[in-house]
Amino acid sequence: MRLPVLSVLAILSAGTPLQAGEGEYLSDTLKKPAYRRAMAAMLRGERGLPAWVAWMTRDGSHVDTPATMREVNGTTYQLNHACKPHDCGDNQMEVMFAPGGRQAWAVLVVAGKPARFFGAPDQAQGKALSQEVEN
Repeated sequence: MRLPVLSVLAILSAGTPLQAGEGEYLSDTLKKPAYRRAMAAMLRGERGLPAWVAWMTRDGSHVDTPATMREVNGTTYQLNHACKPHDCGDNQMEVMFAPGGRQAWAVLVVAGKPARFFGAPDQAQGKALSQEVEN
């Protein structure tokens, strides 16, 4: 049986399917209990957090973009970018989740201050987080 040309073109142009979590906003990811727990555990006990970061797991007081997936040392992580409403250029955070939301790591970049890492990322994870915030 032959497929019509338009059907073949539609199949070829569909691209690769999204991986779990890819394209999902952080506010939606944080509705999943495992991811919410990982994010809360990562931030627990941290002092001097900007209000928009401290409230991220509670009320979504941030601006976010669709997640991307990135492989680091053989593991594929979900990366979510978030920033402070009305001041994204000077207040950004990149959050990296382990598969299934087992653990979270992040980097916070606030203008005029050194980057601040959360969750004790290893060197490769820290580099991936920093590269994402720079883009």
